[in-house]
Amino acid sequence: MSRSILALFHYRGRCSRTGFIVFGAILLGIQISIGVVLMALGRSPDGPLGLILNLPLFWLAFTALVRRLHDIGHSGWWVVGAIFVSVVWTISAGLGAGLVLDPNALTPEHAQFYLLVVVVLLPPMSMVVWVHAKPGFAGTNRHGPVPEGFGFVATPDLLAATDTSAPIPA
Repeated sequence: MSRSILALFHYRGRCSRTGFIVFGAILLGIQISIGVVLMALGRSPDGPLGLILNLPLFWLAFTALVRRLHDIGHSGWWVVGAIFVSVVWTISAGLGAGLVLDPNALTPEHAQFYLLVVVVLLPPMSMVVWVHAKPGFAGTNRHGPVPEGFGFVATPDLLAATDTSAPIPA
């Protein structure tokens, strides 16, 4: 494998907005293809084989997200914070709706259920829009230089570590 492809599996470096969107579209295309092949073989895309085949795609999406945060000038640990905020928000909205509304209203047959879904999805969707819309840091930052070309840049130490053209020591 070329070092550029190997570098995609690591979270160090930066990813521009364009690179993030293009890479996400590529991953989505691969995921859809996996699902189509599994269904053609009579297997469920939700089954164990689908999970195993999608794990590398999840990791690639995660590393791209961390690199995108690096391009914006933030740490990858912001992912943990976003997950925490989303979980707390979801629990709070669910408990609040359960206390205020009739429990029967929180089933898919009622409009309040869909209102709750929209309320629960507001923070994660806001974060998604922010990650896609926020311009990257204009110059070199602690995560590397400005991404060019495809929109990904790896740190020099990562490129050196994944250099497959170097001879293997005996």
